[in-house]
Amino acid sequence: MNPSWQRTRTWVGPLIVFVLFIAAWYVLAYTLPRNFAPATNKPLIIPPPHRLFEDFSPFIRQRLLTAAWITTRTAVFGLAISILMGVSLGVMMSRRLWLERALWPYLI
Repeated sequence: MNPSWQRTRTWVGPLIVFVLFIAAWYVLAYTLPRNFAPATNKPLIIPPPHRLFEDFSPFIRQRLLTAAWITTRTAVFGLAISILMGVSLGVMMSRRLWLERALWPYLI
C-alpha cells in the first residue's frame, strides 16, 4: 500500500467524525423545540457551535486560561504523587513478601 495513502487515512477518519459531530450539533440546536428565546433570539438550551464564541471577551478568556492552568497543575501534581507512591509501594512489595501478600488483594 502507498505510504502517503496510509498517512491520509490517519487523519481522514477523525476529520469525518468531527464534521459529523458538528453537523449533528447544528441539527439538534436548530430542530429542538423552543430552543431560542423569541425576544432576543438567544439559545436557551443548546447553542449552535458558532454562537459559543460570540461573548468571548478578554475577561472570559483570562478566566478560562486561569481555570485550565489550575486543572493542569492539579492533574500533574496528582500524577506525580501517584507515581511516587506506586513505585515506592512496588519496591517495598518486591522486597518484603509478607507485605506483598498482605496488600495485593486490596491493590487489585
